[in-house]
Amino acid sequence: MSVKRRICCAATFAALLLSATAAESALRCGTRLITEGDRKIEVLKSCGEPTLVEHHAAIGRTVPRIGSHGRVSGTVLTPSSMEIWTYNFGPRRLMQVIRFNHGRVIEIISLGHGY
Repeated sequence: MSVKRRICCAATFAALLLSATAAESALRCGTRLITEGDRKIEVLKSCGEPTLVEHHAAIGRTVPRIGSHGRVSGTVLTPSSMEIWTYNFGPRRLMQVIRFNHGRVIEIISLGHGY
């Protein structure tokens, strides 16, 4: 196999792999594709009310604490609000879990078939 053909095959394989990875973290609701970074309101408009909503509080990230003279005087842990929506689209489609952090989609997970 020539070098040119090997490079072409490798590029095709990489493109297929990247498209499969992107498809895993997306959810189609009607004509709209929900992806990471979308806002809750966009998901609600496109997919409707979820079957289940769970709220979780978590420790967020560490940010610098600014002292009286504008200098960093330590760090502060910020709270993080996690919300998990579960959609059951019926027995012919997979159930979907959407995790939100601060109102934005951070993860989409496919479960088994709905009921």
